[in-house]
Amino acid sequence: MGKATITQSLGAGLHRIKLMMNVSSIEAEVDILQEGNTGYLELLLSAISTERALRDGVHAARLGMDSVIQQWKEAVISETQQHPPDLPLDDPGETVESEQRANLLVALNSQRASAVTRDSALDSATNLVLSVLAATRRTTDINSSPENRASSAGYAFDADHGVEMVLQFGAMDAETAVERMMRIARYAGVIQGAEWTECGVGYLYAPRNPYSYLWGAIFSVPGVMTEVIRPADDPAKETANTQGDELEKIELPSVETFQPEKLGEVSAAYGVAIQMHRAAADELARLRSEQQAREKRLARLKGILAASEEEIWAWACIDVDLPVGAVVDIAEVPGWYRDNPIQRIAVVDGASITYDERPINIIPVTESGQLTPAEGISDAMIFFNIAMEPGHLKWAPKWRYGVVISVDENGAVCDVELDPIEARTISGLGSDMSLLDRSIARDVPILYQCENVVEVGDVVLIEYRDQDRERPQVIGFRREPKDCSGRVSWG
Repeated sequence: MGKATITQSLGAGLHRIKLMMNVSSIEAEVDILQEGNTGYLELLLSAISTERALRDGVHAARLGMDSVIQQWKEAVISETQQHPPDLPLDDPGETVESEQRANLLVALNSQRASAVTRDSALDSATNLVLSVLAATRRTTDINSSPENRASSAGYAFDADHGVEMVLQFGAMDAETAVERMMRIARYAGVIQGAEWTECGVGYLYAPRNPYSYLWGAIFSVPGVMTEVIRPADDPAKETANTQGDELEKIELPSVETFQPEKLGEVSAAYGVAIQMHRAAADELARLRSEQQAREKRLARLKGILAASEEEIWAWACIDVDLPVGAVVDIAEVPGWYRDNPIQRIAVVDGASITYDERPINIIPVTESGQLTPAEGISDAMIFFNIAMEPGHLKWAPKWRYGVVISVDENGAVCDVELDPIEARTISGLGSDMSLLDRSIARDVPILYQCENVVEVGDVVLIEYRDQDRERPQVIGFRREPKDCSGRVSWG
């Protein structure tokens, strides 16, 4: 039993009502789910960026391993890991690194339809990234972002275009570095991107790094200086870093002297890059799966909240006038709310009204609770109700519909053939358990507001006093309550 609010009175006992549902727990869960959605997009974008960077890192590590093998083949890496010979310099004041960076810009521009202009702030940002990667022996700068690096170096970029970075490991000259960058599809798109107008280039010789030679470039378009962007912490980044840290604790296998001296290190770095990318990809998939489940749950709960605001048709079981706004008690037959309307036609004050009939009636004032959707209660309570409800409603019934098959001569007692009713289905599973302990209730007292109005063939509402199956009583009609010439007001 629950309560409802009268929203419209059509006359003759027919009303429009809004069920008073207890949806407070559902509303609270919706708030929590929506709060989770608020930060999800930023988190997802960050995780996607992390996964993309790590995927590029895998390609770069694989090409870097090839470069180390090539270094060995050309006998460039000696047992002492000496620095490669100096290049001839036009300007005695330039260093080998600066010459290599200049060569890198030339090689990059050779792949473009229009040349980019070198920017010193972007140079600084690029070389900082290479220093970090040289120290960490990784091929991906996932703990920062190109935008963050550029802003920190004092570069003002156009936010509509953003900042992109390309990296290469192990190539001994700029032309080879760019050629291997172009083998990575996303890098090729960046290098040849017509939108970029400025570029920073980087080169670092790091003999203790597995690759020895590190190359990089950052592309952007000048704009207005923005606040330094700090990448959002995301599970993909955290998991990838954890995976990388754990793998770096593993001792590298020894390498025989006839193999490239750094092959063991670059092979390990390649393996780390793969595992970090795999961990990030798994986290990204988990994020997306969680969001799909959250959206599905949110849609379900919002649908329930919307349904709780809908108005439905209901007959009063007795002859009564109910004002709009009145709060009334309702009987859900046989003991739960069944939203399975059947379209019917009623004649009220000479006019035909088409309405949807549900097994629910407005009843005289009684002790009642409040309807609560299953989604608003705990799993344990749902299980308990599922387990107990069939037996409870069969042996301790509260409401039944039935058809009067006989009335005594005083009109005070009748026999009623009870409508068949089965236990409700759960999650689409059928049920053949009847909730009736008998098909006919005999000698049922008629407790209507006026006498001698119940007739054979009437469909009546039966209440079981104290939920005693041996004490049924007719308290009114399922539809079109009989006129008692002078209606009772519940107002």
